[in-house]
Amino acid sequence: MVYMSSYGDGLLHYGAHAVAVMAPRAVPSGEPTVLRFGTAAEGGHAYSVLVPMRPGPGAVGLHFQQGQLGLLYHPLHDRYPFHYLRTSHDEFRAAVLRDHGLNIQGPVVS
Repeated sequence: MVYMSSYGDGLLHYGAHAVAVMAPRAVPSGEPTVLRFGTAAEGGHAYSVLVPMRPGPGAVGLHFQQGQLGLLYHPLHDRYPFHYLRTSHDEFRAAVLRDHGLNIQGPVVS
């Protein structure tokens, strides 16, 4: 899901956010329990939605923490997403800035 607003200024502002899903686990009632995020193999996963720092560009980035995969959707330049394999969150941001001149930002999930 991508959130956007115009804030009344006629420009598109995208909303950055992140989603994290913990691995399934039974939690005993009334007992203190430490919850672990879990690995992808256990069912835990997370991704960040990164958006341009300035309003206007029609581009959205997704970074999948466990897969170390970044995708940039930039439909004015290509119909399909640009792939960034084996990248951390910061490496993905730097590559998008280098390749497309877009400074994208979003929450880091780790």
